[in-house]
Amino acid sequence: MFNSRIGKAFVLSALAGALLGQAGIAAAQTTGGTSTKTLEYRVASVTTAAETRTVETYSTQVLGFLAGNPTALVDVQFVLPFGDAAVQAAFATTRSILAAASVNPLSFSGPTLTSSSRVLSNSSSTVSEVKTGEEVLWVETVELVGQELFHLNSAQYGCVAVVKGVSFDCTVDYGDIFVAAGDTVLLTSAGVADYLLRTTVTTETFLNTAVYEIVGTPITQSVPEPGTGLLVGLAGLIAWRATRPRTA
Repeated sequence: MFNSRIGKAFVLSALAGALLGQAGIAAAQTTGGTSTKTLEYRVASVTTAAETRTVETYSTQVLGFLAGNPTALVDVQFVLPFGDAAVQAAFATTRSILAAASVNPLSFSGPTLTSSSRVLSNSSSTVSEVKTGEEVLWVETVELVGQELFHLNSAQYGCVAVVKGVSFDCTVDYGDIFVAAGDTVLLTSAGVADYLLRTTVTTETFLNTAVYEIVGTPITQSVPEPGTGLLVGLAGLIAWRATRPRTA
């Protein structure tokens, strides 16, 4: 039928053909009565990875009240966190507005956090794939001597099903090849693994909401009731006269 033999020269020839990326039967290279053909088995070996990224968004509300009045005199909202300079400036502005709205001096409490939440508002994923390398995992060479019709069955001509955990399809059929009398075909089969990294990136967006209140309370000064000073004076005078020595 035919004889099998493996040689370094043939292996190098096969590797050159494989690395050129030719799929299926390579074009024959004739050297006298000898030609070469290559069968290439190329499969993807995929490594997966996952990554999660977090995005924080904000909704910060500032409310300003005068004590005893349930209606906010100041109500502003920012898409910024508490510590942002614009939010801090809003606190100072709120105190100024409340002070201007009051006939009395104010003492202030706050900003006081009255409510807050953090909720997932959106989630999305993207998948990317990059080739990190390739490797020739096996090479087999057989000699086809004519005159004969050969059927190129991958299992018959050296396909290796599993190498380094990489599986190859050894059921591929490459059809027939006729080798004329006096001719020889060096048939090389090679298994090549393409190493791929497939990464799934999930982006999670969170909304942080917070409500802060500033309350201005009027500062009141105590004023004596009308006539209080006169009564105090009379009481003192009576007490003085009671202790004064009587004269004959």
